[in-house]
Amino acid sequence: MVKRFLVFNIFLTLLCGCENKKYENFYEALKQINPKLNPPENAFYFIMPDLGCSGCIYQAMELYKKHALREDVYIIFTSYISKKKLDLEIALFPHLADNIFFDPKNVMVEKEILAYYPVLLAVEDGKIIFMRDMQPTDEEIIEEFQALLEP
Repeated sequence: MVKRFLVFNIFLTLLCGCENKKYENFYEALKQINPKLNPPENAFYFIMPDLGCSGCIYQAMELYKKHALREDVYIIFTSYISKKKLDLEIALFPHLADNIFFDPKNVMVEKEILAYYPVLLAVEDGKIIFMRDMQPTDEEIIEEFQALLEP
């Protein structure tokens, strides 16, 4: 019984440590991308690669567009090939400029926040409560993230 208790406590400690490290990596990456940013305690982030699963990127962008006017919704473009192309697309939404970030040095990839697929991330009370790659085989991710976005 004591052995199980110790194993459980070690597992729980490692799990919590990983979650904290994940948030620290994300926070560090945000600070490197925009040193002036003071990340809010509660926010939703769409971390978008320029290349990758085109269907996944399209779905994530459609979900972002539905919620883009919210002050607590941010989008971070990383691993992009043409900033000029992104600038042209974003020029249609000048009122969203404060919530759009560019990651020219691919810090999100370096910090292992993103690899190939878009990442949907939610922070509540300063802690990550949702962070998943939007893979084509994960059909529930849009519904789950949408539920978090709705008040």
